[in-house]
Amino acid sequence: MVCQYNFLDINPKKSDDQERLFILCRKGVSGDARGDYYEYVQCVNRFVIVISAILLEDAVTGTIRKELKKLSSGLKVENVEIQRIIQNEVLKRDVLKGDEIGKSKESH
Repeated sequence: MVCQYNFLDINPKKSDDQERLFILCRKGVSGDARGDYYEYVQCVNRFVIVISAILLEDAVTGTIRKELKKLSSGLKVENVEIQRIIQNEVLKRDVLKGDEIGKSKESH
């Protein structure tokens, strides 16, 4: 599925809704707007997965730990606990599912 429409929720003033509706118009169909939009959605999804993998790296969680210590000097938190919080409470579950995040971690 490239995108789905609920015409009751569409706001013609929102640019995101305008882009999705363009896929259905004559120029959009003849100009392969659906293919372009699909490519865009896939690219953004890859960036989300890469960013998620970066957030879970030790260097990033170490920086977060240091910043948390600045807020509360007596705080003792480990990188593993920060990674657990990021995985369970910050990131969407669908981002963490599957092999794509593992592949992304391996490439960094």
